[in-house]
Amino acid sequence: MGFTNSTKLKLITMSILAVIVLIILTVVSLNSTPKTALNATRQTTLHPLDNKTIYKDDMRPITKIEKQFRTAGRTVDADALKVVSSQPGTTWLVGPNASNPTAQKDIDAVIQTSSEAATQKTTPVYQLYAIPNRDACADYSKGGFASSSEYTNWIDQIIAATKTPSVFLVETDSIGNIAAKDCLSLSEVSEREQLLKTTVEKLRQSPNALAIYLDAAHSEWFPDTSKLVGPLTRSGYDSSDGIFVNTSFFVETDEITQWSKKLLDELGGNKGVIIDTSRNGSGAPAQDLTGEDRWCNPEGRSIGVAPNTKTGVNYVHAYLWIKNIGESDGSCADYPTAGTFVPQLALDLVRNRK
Repeated sequence: MGFTNSTKLKLITMSILAVIVLIILTVVSLNSTPKTALNATRQTTLHPLDNKTIYKDDMRPITKIEKQFRTAGRTVDADALKVVSSQPGTTWLVGPNASNPTAQKDIDAVIQTSSEAATQKTTPVYQLYAIPNRDACADYSKGGFASSSEYTNWIDQIIAATKTPSVFLVETDSIGNIAAKDCLSLSEVSEREQLLKTTVEKLRQSPNALAIYLDAAHSEWFPDTSKLVGPLTRSGYDSSDGIFVNTSFFVETDEITQWSKKLLDELGGNKGVIIDTSRNGSGAPAQDLTGEDRWCNPEGRSIGVAPNTKTGVNYVHAYLWIKNIGESDGSCADYPTAGTFVPQLALDLVRNRK
């Protein structure tokens, strides 16, 4: 039986409508997020430094020397230093010394940094480095406050002066000096662990402490990560955001990352790590170098991965240049005292990069 023209037109129209409906349903299906996937997305926790831009201090010694070199016509050297000065760094708060007996310069530095960071819309990173019996194992950076009460008062002043969300790295070498066993007495160990715990807890109460990390040395010092678990746990790890590692040392990034993951797993708590990549571009010195020759201004080292908070590894919160590039490790091999800026050290680190 044949169809009339009117019937044929209706059938064609219905077919077209059916196809349109099918297309719409398909598109909706492809663009819909299943409930389980949506929940998983909502449950994803970003680390505290995610999407943060780190503060850059334009008054650092390296920036001043770079400008001096450029003015003097040393363009090649100035360009090399620019590789470093154009990147963010870390503000070290080092407590009392001969030229700063009350440590007021640290408080002034925090006030100034907070103001500049607010203008830049960036996040400062502070390295606290003034604990009593500082650098007890090596002594090149020895110093710090004479007592826990003086140190705690200093921490209170720093917290009061911090006016913008900031990252705190709590005391390089402090945990390593504990775990090394032969650098501090038992009473000094107990005092230090309590002082570190108190510091972390005080910072945790501050509205401007964006993130807090405890020192965890590096893999060459402690190949056995389990030796660090007890000291970190007793020093306030549970109240922190994780650990920072490789400060002023040279372990290459992949190796220190894997080692850090093992330590974090042993510690538990779903926390993260900040890795110092300031001088690890060429890895650690050759094994035939021993003692202070391995860590005190060794030759042939280079800068590593540039500072950033987008590491591609969920438990690595940032790569930072914690050690200020170009600063001496100590008065070894005719170098000046620890913390003194040496332009040639910075130039070598840049020129040796891969």
